[in-house]
Amino acid sequence: MSVYAKGGYLDQKTRSPLSLGAAIAINGVMVGALVFMSPAVREKIPTIFETINIPVEKQPEPTKPEPQKQHRQAATENIIPVKPPIAEPTTGFRVPDIPIPPTGSILGPIADPAPPPPLPHVPVFKGSQVDPRYAGTLQPPYPPGKIRSGEEGVVVVRVLVGPDGRVKDVQKVEAADEVFFRATAEQAMKRWRFTPATSDGTPVESWRTMTVRFKLDT
Repeated sequence: MSVYAKGGYLDQKTRSPLSLGAAIAINGVMVGALVFMSPAVREKIPTIFETINIPVEKQPEPTKPEPQKQHRQAATENIIPVKPPIAEPTTGFRVPDIPIPPTGSILGPIADPAPPPPLPHVPVFKGSQVDPRYAGTLQPPYPPGKIRSGEEGVVVVRVLVGPDGRVKDVQKVEAADEVFFRATAEQAMKRWRFTPATSDGTPVESWRTMTVRFKLDT
């Protein structure tokens, strides 16, 4: 340390001992004051934090796999191999073309198929019908004994109608009583008339079922 004087620089050895002692005493007093300072004052001294940025090493990003070029592979799968043309022999020899004769020259003309045989004739049949001119004669007379007893009944018969429309035969199918059946058969043979059945327009015999009801008037 240098001290300036009017006459120039003074050497440290020329300092006064009293000034040195006074300086040391002042420094001691200041240090003691700091040591015996109250805790309350010491707590008010702010604490200074210093932040240090630590660099973080960045992880390298994973590389994405490149998509496979499938369209090229699919295109190659659809390619149909083309066989190279077979070159004809250059020997100059060639097989002569043999003409094929037409079929008609060997087998002759093909005949037309024979027509199918005609179908068998099925005659048109039309059944017999009740002659409307004799519709009032179908009901037979009521047996007197059944009227007195108050009995009623139903008779079902089959009649054979001839080509002339008259009844040629009567067969019993169902009858509530034999008296009712005899009255029905007698009336059929005498009074029933029909339009005869026809086959292709020709009158023929035919069977027909008829039902007769015997019922008293109340």
